[in-house]
Amino acid sequence: MLNKLKKYLFIPATMIAGIALTGAFAPFKVWPLAFIAMAYLFYLWQGVAHTKKRAFSYGFIFGISFFTSAISWVYISLYTFGGVPLWLSIILCAMLVLFLSLFPAFTGYLLNRIFTPEHKFIYVIAFSCLWVLMEWLRSNLLSGFPWGLLAFSQVHSPLAGFVPIVGEIGVSWLVCFSAGCLVYLCTKTKVCFGVCALIVIFCSGFLLNYIPWSHTVLNPIKVSAIQASVPQQLKWDPDQFKNNLNTYSDLTEKALTSDLIIWPESAITLPLQYVDDYMSFWMNRLDKLHKNLLLGLPIQTSPETYYNGLIILGESQGQYRKRHLVPFGEYPFLYPISQYIIQYFDIPMSNFTPGDKEQALINLNDVFLASYICYEIAYESLVLSDFPKANLIINISDDSWFGRSLAAWQQVEIGQFRALETARFAVFATNDGITAVVNNKGDVVKQLPRYSRAILTATVYPRAGVTPMMWWGNWGMLFLVVGIFGVILVRTVSQRTSM
Repeated sequence: MLNKLKKYLFIPATMIAGIALTGAFAPFKVWPLAFIAMAYLFYLWQGVAHTKKRAFSYGFIFGISFFTSAISWVYISLYTFGGVPLWLSIILCAMLVLFLSLFPAFTGYLLNRIFTPEHKFIYVIAFSCLWVLMEWLRSNLLSGFPWGLLAFSQVHSPLAGFVPIVGEIGVSWLVCFSAGCLVYLCTKTKVCFGVCALIVIFCSGFLLNYIPWSHTVLNPIKVSAIQASVPQQLKWDPDQFKNNLNTYSDLTEKALTSDLIIWPESAITLPLQYVDDYMSFWMNRLDKLHKNLLLGLPIQTSPETYYNGLIILGESQGQYRKRHLVPFGEYPFLYPISQYIIQYFDIPMSNFTPGDKEQALINLNDVFLASYICYEIAYESLVLSDFPKANLIINISDDSWFGRSLAAWQQVEIGQFRALETARFAVFATNDGITAVVNNKGDVVKQLPRYSRAILTATVYPRAGVTPMMWWGNWGMLFLVVGIFGVILVRTVSQRTSM
């Protein structure tokens, strides 16, 4: 009876641990919670829930709690702004959370199906490898959902020093390994090993922060990001279109002392040819002043082909077409299966075409811009494909789709990770926040308050240099983890065979 009671008490504790993991990410930024939450999950799997079925169950409960709290903004985008009925929004969100929760569930299942907790060293390595392999799978399966990766929570921790070297796979692995060592330390198992491992990991991360992976090239650039704070309900209203243009014009007039002015994603909601006179005026004006304007708008190349894109006007010219589109929001994912769902959406321009995987970087007076639209910044392989050529990161988005939720904060945190990973400055221009400038160390140097109509003006420094992640990239780290996992798997299987 007592054992059964203990078993059921672990369920609410697991739910609390999953919710606590959300606190490790922005806007809370309590990064130690990532180690505590993962240590608790590891403790369950190597002790209380060491059978594969029970490990699956606890992993599933942990996943439901974490993803429900971390990505609750999906519901807001569907119901509040997407026009999806309440019942369908709840079903879609529940399906997404349940699907994502399968990844930690199968991590626990495979861990205790293949390995045994008695082999402490191998078990903690297996735990770390399986977790990051599942994160990688989640980030790439179907359309991929690289949100809430453990690595992103460590932007402000000593492990940030590892980011330019091992990227998101490596940092997530180190979080898991450290969590396992913490459990061994607290349970007085492998105490010497746990202490030494934690000291080496955290001291190394701290010291690695001092390595200058990049250097300043060319002259600094004065940048102004326009945060127009146009309400989502008015942004797509045809009657408000001219008023919205006037808002951007008025704000831009105040920012003409800057070398580069940036408008957010879909600042103009019509393709270029429908606002030709307006764009020609600004193109001529900016060219005479030797200034540049980068703005988001739909790019139409044929009656049926639209891209979510950005263009640059003025002294420099060029464009970028979004490569990784948002399922349902920007294209009918798994069509025609999704046809029934899509008909309920009231999202304008929800049938975009993805841009080419390889696109020429926008050249701003010999400064090459790595441009991304909205959550593209979360895809490591996509970002790293633009480096080391790119000197500056530009990310435009419209997070008003997600209301007053965690989404915008989490997105900027991911951007901070990319700035660290590439050792480059990054500029984030959004409609209603978070508009910010991040330096090459991942620190926010300037930021506008959310939901305010304002201009962020700052000086950014184009940088060049090669970080280790630019050499071996996401795939290199994946092969390394697979190799480590393969070695311990072969050893485990051979030991069982010899018995």
